[in-house]
Amino acid sequence: MQRALIIGCGSIGLRHKKVLESLSFSVFFVSMRTDLKDLEPYMFRSLTEAFLDKKGYSLVIIANETIKHEKSLKELESMHYRGPVLVEKPLFASCSQPALESTDNIFVGYNLRFHPLVQRIKKLIAHTKVYSAQLHVGQYLPTWRERDYRYIYSSKKSMGGGVLRDLSHELDLAYYLFGNVKTCVSNIGRFSDLQIDSEDSVDVLSVHEKCAMVSVHLDYTDNIKKRYISLQCDRLSIEADFINNTLSVDNMVEPLRPCDTYTLQDEAIITRSTDVACSYAQGLEIMKYIQMIEKNCMGGV
Repeated sequence: MQRALIIGCGSIGLRHKKVLESLSFSVFFVSMRTDLKDLEPYMFRSLTEAFLDKKGYSLVIIANETIKHEKSLKELESMHYRGPVLVEKPLFASCSQPALESTDNIFVGYNLRFHPLVQRIKKLIAHTKVYSAQLHVGQYLPTWRERDYRYIYSSKKSMGGGVLRDLSHELDLAYYLFGNVKTCVSNIGRFSDLQIDSEDSVDVLSVHEKCAMVSVHLDYTDNIKKRYISLQCDRLSIEADFINNTLSVDNMVEPLRPCDTYTLQDEAIITRSTDVACSYAQGLEIMKYIQMIEKNCMGGV
């Protein structure tokens, strides 16, 4: 049986555990958590301890706090691990580029690329001019997880929280669908009464290689959960609703089958079928996009 190591044991780490076990992996963790008694036999307290086991790992997933990603990658390299590594998004908390010997084996967890809605859009616009695009995601932060939202990393700027990084799937999809960003303007702020010190809302208007008007909205404040992409193209209009899993092309609405994008992503990385997966280099491009958004902010609170 193949073995996987997950660094971090929060909600995303546990989600990957479920996926990997369905793929017949034995799953181990590096975490300081002591409240998960059933996982104690599979829990290491450090990477050094995890790699004392000479059986090795076929996959390593970095799912700890964003500010710890760089340190975890450097530690993995020091352990001489050269297998596939999946780093949960975003790649880093800042636009740094650590000196790593090799990055060809590193991927970033922008799993929405694997969603059938995204793949259908990519095919539909392959030979069509896109005039404008809107990517929107919003959900009320206190309803996200069972834990008190005030104490999760999303609420803490110092830990890499805030919608700009936490909900950066939409930034990756803009990059994936429309190419490199050339320029942008933004508005970033904490406009609600949520008890957080990170930004709760971001709006971005950017120019990309394949679309001159891309609008991205991210928020922690919407009581009506939303995630959609809307495109205005040459003789074609497209809307993808990720909540209801429907694709509208002009006036025709098509329901799509539900899918687990985490499973599709993890399978692709395990089997090295990585043409869709976000590479390390692409993950750095998203960090540059985030840096540009912060630099070109018009205002905010």
